[in-house]
Amino acid sequence: ESGVQLHSENGILGMRGLHAGETGDRDLINASKEFVALLPGASIFDHALSFAIMRGGHLDVTVLGAFELAANGDLANWSLGDDDPLPSVGGAMDLAMGAKAVWVIMETQTRDGRSKLVQQCTLPLTGLGVVSRVYTQIGSFDLADGAFVPRALLPGLSEADVRQHVAGPLRWNASVLRIPPKSQQEHSHV
Repeated sequence: ESGVQLHSENGILGMRGLHAGETGDRDLINASKEFVALLPGASIFDHALSFAIMRGGHLDVTVLGAFELAANGDLANWSLGDDDPLPSVGGAMDLAMGAKAVWVIMETQTRDGRSKLVQQCTLPLTGLGVVSRVYTQIGSFDLADGAFVPRALLPGLSEADVRQHVAGPLRWNASVLRIPPKSQQEHSHV
C-alpha cells in the first residue's frame, strides 16, 4: 500500500480506478466523469468541503493537464483562447493555487506540431509560476530557474531530439535517467 489518498474535486477522498472487467456504479464518478470505486475508509462530501480542502493547502500534489506550460511554471489549461467554443475553468485554478506541488501530464506538441512547452504562455493563464514538474510522452522534466530540466527520458533521445519538442529554455542534463523499455520495467524491482 502506497499511503496515497486520491481526491476528486467533486467530493471524494479515497477512491481508486476500476479493475479490468469491473462494472462502474453510475452514481460514483470522479470529476472527469469516469467511474471509480471507493477504498476502505473513503469519504464522500459536498463541493464546499472539497473546495475547502483544495483552497486550504491540504493537498500535497495535484496532477493537471495543460494546453501550454511555460518554463517559469506558468500554466494554461482552461481555455484555448478566443476560438475555444467551450472554455472550462472547473477547479483548475483552485487546485493550481491550493496544492503544495503542481505536476502536469501533457503531450509536448499540438496537432499541428507546435510545442506546448514554451518560453511564455500565449493562452489564458490558470496560475503563475505554479508548476514544478511535467510528464510527457518523451519523458519528465523539472521546471527550475526558468528552464525545463530533463528528469527522465526515453532511451535514444538526444538533446537535439528533445529540443524539437521543447520550445522554451532547456537546461540539458547529460546524465538524465533513461526510462527502460516496457519489457525491462516489468522485470525490474525499482
